[in-house]
Amino acid sequence: MSVPTHGPDCSTRTFESKCKYCGDAIFFFSCTCGSRLIFNELGYPWPLHSCRNYVAGDGRYRLGEEVIPIAQLWNRGIRGEDLENALPGKLGSHFTDDNLINLPDLIDRSIDKPYVQRVTNAAVANESQVKPSTDIVRQDPYHDVCTSEIGQITELISDANIAKKAGIKSGSMGLSALGKWTRQKLVQMTMHTGALGEAQSDNCSFTFFVEESVVKRRGIVRGCIVSARLRGIVISSRNPIWVCEELVDLYD
Repeated sequence: MSVPTHGPDCSTRTFESKCKYCGDAIFFFSCTCGSRLIFNELGYPWPLHSCRNYVAGDGRYRLGEEVIPIAQLWNRGIRGEDLENALPGKLGSHFTDDNLINLPDLIDRSIDKPYVQRVTNAAVANESQVKPSTDIVRQDPYHDVCTSEIGQITELISDANIAKKAGIKSGSMGLSALGKWTRQKLVQMTMHTGALGEAQSDNCSFTFFVEESVVKRRGIVRGCIVSARLRGIVISSRNPIWVCEELVDLYD
């Protein structure tokens, strides 16, 4: 199996969060060459997070393009460290039993060591920090600009009033510019894009509106790591807003 080296060359990102199901501390790891893993701790033996509710949701882990079906292992009564030693047969065209037995070593070899040290140091610094950093750059849109972002949800406000946020009075002609967004029940969300080990300037804040039905269907809560496709709407220059046209929970 050809294993990519996950590091700066493949836009590796690691977020520190809490599992939306069990509340335990986790580290969400992803990269542009297809990996998506959730660890209980950083560093060897890279223990995968496998709480009951997560795997009941048919959880999947990816190492490159190879899929590890954690739910199948859980249903066979395999728990905790035994997940690393399970032998469920081939898990894809290249993911063999030997690969799975040696999964901790396979992960350890594939992640760039300087990157591991950088994110580990950042996690330790976060743990010892008395107050969270307020050095976050708020991103305001201009009209019809589009962007796709990955980050952590830090705030949700139900029954959000998009017209008020956009600076539009009731009955104003400006309501028509908001189109369908005035006819939907909305949630206002804030997302921070800063991952572990990145420059502080990369920690940006996006506040946007999204349909409540999407949030409920995907089970998105504070702390979730999401991918969001955003579009800017500016009716009043003092009140620019983002609307979310696609929202994906990266846990799933």
